[in-house]
Order: sequence, then structure tokens, then C-alpha cells
Amino acid sequence: MKIVILITLFLWPLLASAEHCGPRAKHWNTAVELDSGPVTLHWTSGYESPDSVCGVSYKTSSGESRMLEVWGSEAVVNKTQSLLAFLFCEDDGCRKEILVADITRGVILKAILPIHSPQLFLKAKWNGATRDLLIEVVAVSDAKALPPSHFVCSTAESVRCVKSGI
Repeated sequence: MKIVILITLFLWPLLASAEHCGPRAKHWNTAVELDSGPVTLHWTSGYESPDSVCGVSYKTSSGESRMLEVWGSEAVVNKTQSLLAFLFCEDDGCRKEILVADITRGVILKAILPIHSPQLFLKAKWNGATRDLLIEVVAVSDAKALPPSHFVCSTAESVRCVKSGI
């Protein structure tokens, strides 16, 4: 009986993570070191779906454990500002929605890029140590690539994306 209790206590965080991510085939974690401290990315994968981060967990400065729900197939890390940007892309393109986990404030910021293309591919990177996320959009229309467009997304109190002339 003691062994069952010990095994349950040991596996509980993994079970909670898997439950949070939904009933998918595989679940695993990776760690990212930010200036505010370590963050655990909770991953999931299933049949014909991309590997995706479904949540991030971390400890606050007071030692309290927190979990933020996100969904993204790609995490873009800003170590200095303790920000994680998430894009969700599959073989046929990316969603227009961008999520930013602000670990210092414990919030998820959301934005939808003002793009009207039905199929697009996104690339994201942080502008150095700033809170600005640079997005390159490559739209595909009728099997023909259109010239890329660029956005600068400011992540102060919310995410605000404006088209850039880069």
C-alpha cells in the first residue's frame, strides 16, 4: 500500500500535466531558463498533429507554483524579459493568433495578426532584449507565394502588432 501511495505522489505532476494537455498520445516536458527563473514547457503530440506546447509552469518569486495555458507548436524565448511567444503552425500553414506568456506578470497576452490570406507561414524572433516581437509573414495564395510582410508586435500591457516597412 505504501508503494502505491509513493508511486501516485511521484507520478501526480505528470498525470496533471497530461490531463491539462488533453487526451493525446504522448506528453513530455522541457525546461527553459529565463532571467526570472526556470520554466517548464508541457508538450503533447498525437496522431497527425504537430508537437505542441499546451502549458507552461513555473514558480513565482514567492515560491508559489503556477501554470499558464497556452497552445503553440513553436516557442520563441526572450530570456531577458521572461517572455515566451507561441505560434501554432502545421504543414499547411500557421494560425494568425499569437500568444505571449509574460512569466514575470503571470499573464497570457493574445493578438491576431491583421492578415486576410487564408494560408500563411510565420517566422518570429524577439528584437534583441526588448519586448518587441518581430513577425515575418509569407502568404501563399493559389499555390503562388506573395512577397513577405513584416509586423512589429509590442508586448507591453497587451500585444499590439503594426505592419513594418522592413
